[in-house]
Amino acid sequence: TFADNSMSTINVTTLTPNGGADVNPGNDRMIVEVAPRMSGNFVIALNGNPGAFNGFYPFMRQLATAGISGDVNVEVQAGTYTGEIVVPAINATAGRVTIQRRAGDKVTLTETLYPLYQNYNQLESHTIVRILGGGSNITLRDLTIQASATSRVLSLVASENAQDVILDKCTFIGND
Repeated sequence: TFADNSMSTINVTTLTPNGGADVNPGNDRMIVEVAPRMSGNFVIALNGNPGAFNGFYPFMRQLATAGISGDVNVEVQAGTYTGEIVVPAINATAGRVTIQRRAGDKVTLTETLYPLYQNYNQLESHTIVRILGGGSNITLRDLTIQASATSRVLSLVASENAQDVILDKCTFIGND
């Protein structure tokens, strides 16, 4: 039995395969996360709201682990959400995933840029929302997707062979 929005980790290891020492101990463990399929209404909020996901990463991680068993409606509450949002490659034939801002709230999706890290240079680019290949039946509604003034964003939204993606009433703001 799972609690709502929960995951469990299954950790399987071997001790003495075939009754003796293992010649390759590097393949003696398998770790898998499992969760019940998702359907219904969910909330993403930055304010520590009980029952809400505290950002896009925890929600997308749950979605990728669980999959869906019906329509998934996500209400995003007010705030500026930074960092790349990766929509997982789920088979959504069982329903549609709709992510939209709460009515009356201002929601901005933007990227976090760490110019002090050595792996970032003038040639590196970013995407704010990336929809992975194999994803389907996804709607983004009433969201502002904005590149910052110092951004090296290549694209605000990118998709790799996703199907039936709807961008409805979204505002896109790039830098000059």
